[in-house]
Amino acid sequence: MCVRARLCVLSAAVVLIAWQEPDPEPPSDRPKADVRGEVTKISVPKGKAALLKYVGRLMIEGKKEKDTQYESATVMVSPEAKIFLLQGGGRKKAAKFEDIQQGDRVQCVFAQKAPAGAKGGRVSATATEVLILEKAKK
Repeated sequence: MCVRARLCVLSAAVVLIAWQEPDPEPPSDRPKADVRGEVTKISVPKGKAALLKYVGRLMIEGKKEKDTQYESATVMVSPEAKIFLLQGGGRKKAAKFEDIQQGDRVQCVFAQKAPAGAKGGRVSATATEVLILEKAKK
């Protein structure tokens, strides 16, 4: 192969490499979620409300991220919901609703898609999973 042909092949290879898609973001240690943020309020049903089929309600304030659907939510947590505490290395440890405290950073996966047209990015939904990402600093 002559020098000119080699230069053409080399030039074509450089152009193809330059046009490649950028590398995707590195994988995150947290799975996708419907909402992620700080727990600003926790409600536990009392009296007649205790007859409802949920163990508690969380108000979560965050921001919409690439892998979340909403910036804030009022989340009902049913007895069937799975609750975990994220530990080092991305491991999940089983937790209880009582382990969640105001100021904790959490993320939730909803049982079904929240209604469209939520004002201000806030939705109300029932969680199938709550993951405590970071405990509140005391």
